[in-house]
Amino acid sequence: MPVGVPKVPFLIPGDEEATWVDLYRLYRERVLFVGQEIDNELGNQVAGLMLYLDIEDPDPEYYLFINSPGGLIVPGISIFDAIQVVTADVHTICMGIAASMASFILLGGTQTKRIALPHARVMIHQPVSSFFRTETGEFIGDSDELLAIRKSIVGVYVQRTGKSIKTISEDMERDGFMSATKAKTHGIIDLIGDEAYHILTKMLQRPRARFFENVDYHASPKRMLGRRDQIYEELVRKTKGVTSTITNLDSIFYHSSTVPIVSSSKRGYG
Repeated sequence: MPVGVPKVPFLIPGDEEATWVDLYRLYRERVLFVGQEIDNELGNQVAGLMLYLDIEDPDPEYYLFINSPGGLIVPGISIFDAIQVVTADVHTICMGIAASMASFILLGGTQTKRIALPHARVMIHQPVSSFFRTETGEFIGDSDELLAIRKSIVGVYVQRTGKSIKTISEDMERDGFMSATKAKTHGIIDLIGDEAYHILTKMLQRPRARFFENVDYHASPKRMLGRRDQIYEELVRKTKGVTSTITNLDSIFYHSSTVPIVSSSKRGYG
């Protein structure tokens, strides 16, 4: 996190006194960050948080700030898909650089609400994969899978930018860095800098989140576990069973700062 982590008093079942527990306030206010290379942990955290917060309250909009060189394919796709699943609009905001898979996430924001700051850079290119020591037949299977992923990614760019398949394919042939203005021309973003001032002002002026407003800190462990099960049932209903692979559900309720979701691994998009 780029800021200090606030703490709140929380009475853990079985303890006599409340203890100070870390809580990510910005997360609770729907301000999320992709500020590093995209890996499994980051993909799980961001996608899981978005789904969990959507269940808590589906109305507030999300603000996803991006400054990333890209990373693995599947964790990036999981964030992209989470953006499409949640009920509220998602503002994707590029500050610094959104390269490779990070540009794909930037593209996934709600249309008309994809933003780049004036000096931000956006880079797109085609998926890549490393070769490992294995049987030749497996290389063929991996290459087929990589081509299928490339086709899928190109299709998303075509759909969300309005450009032709030929144009997108040519842009992805090599590392193509774009200024904010060029990214807007290509349809990857909708607004630049001052054009988005009203959106950022709205984010800063909205009411602050109230942590665990309806939670009884003195509730019995049985009641708290019941609340955990309720959250799980909502997740399953919301995602139509996708969350069957979610683990460590206790952390969703007790900690709120770590929300693991589907474990994924696919070799990189940059």
